[in-house]
Amino acid sequence: MILFKNIEVWLLLILCLILSACGYRFLGSGNLPGDVEKVHVGILKNSTSETGAENMFTNAIRYEFIRQNKNADKEAADGFLSGEIKSLSYKTITHKRRHTSAERRVTAKVALELKDREGNILWYKVVSAREAYDVMDDKLSTEQNRKRAISELSERLAENAYYRLTDNF
Repeated sequence: MILFKNIEVWLLLILCLILSACGYRFLGSGNLPGDVEKVHVGILKNSTSETGAENMFTNAIRYEFIRQNKNADKEAADGFLSGEIKSLSYKTITHKRRHTSAERRVTAKVALELKDREGNILWYKVVSAREAYDVMDDKLSTEQNRKRAISELSERLAENAYYRLTDNF
């Protein structure tokens, strides 16, 4: 077996291939823009008719920064994240009967911007997320499903926003 006589050559070749890989990395493993280390997340502005959405989305985003150990109070932060919930829209995605919904989808769009201590905008994006929920015959159950869907999509949107914020491509 001539292929295996020079095992050192093969190992060296494999090592070179590994070191010259194209640079894939885990989502969110990059740095925040502008040498920002810690971020203060302000309460989002709510431009929708959904009461309390600003608290739900703000808390989800804060939790994501806490989870990533990047959250700070206003005095200790070197970056400030603010934003606005631009829209919450609803669309029927399946029907029980001709004019009766079986399932709806809620979509949220949130504009976020990161500023440094001097007020310079370091990053701005509109991020979105969507979640489906069941429509029940009981309006109270449908409302609970809708609120749960908004809560779940706020968490997914917060995670997506953090990953996009730390994407250094």
